[in-house]
Amino acid sequence: SGCKNSRSEEEDEWKCMFGEHVSMFVKTPVFIINSKFDTWQRKTILGTDCDIGVNCPKSKETFDVEYGRSMLRALERIPKDHGYFVSNCPGHCQTGARWNWNHIAIDNVKMKDAFLMWYDQQNNLGKSDNPSIQYADTGDLEPSVTSMCRRR
Repeated sequence: SGCKNSRSEEEDEWKCMFGEHVSMFVKTPVFIINSKFDTWQRKTILGTDCDIGVNCPKSKETFDVEYGRSMLRALERIPKDHGYFVSNCPGHCQTGARWNWNHIAIDNVKMKDAFLMWYDQQNNLGKSDNPSIQYADTGDLEPSVTSMCRRR
């Protein structure tokens, strides 16, 4: 109800179904694992059916870049006890493959290690001075130099 009550117009209440809008009202700490270039979203929602950086028209790549940037801006607004790991590695199910969990990295920190750091931090709640465990690849198209995706 916090999200619904925050909407100035009733027509906007549907936005509360999406993490970008509801996360700031969630009291239970959450760890978000996602790709800025979700292959299902790109094809189904955005209508982009090409591989970014390979065979996409410039207009599609520009749209994808802005979509990724808007995701990063949304992450800036989540509560500090929520953690995240958002890579540039194209894919839909980030945790469904053991390879992803053990190898996708941002700033040389693997997905599994980021989650475990966040989980350990949640179990030591008395230490409120701990920084949030929040990793996001800020590069626009390719993974940053210190990040790693599966080679296609």
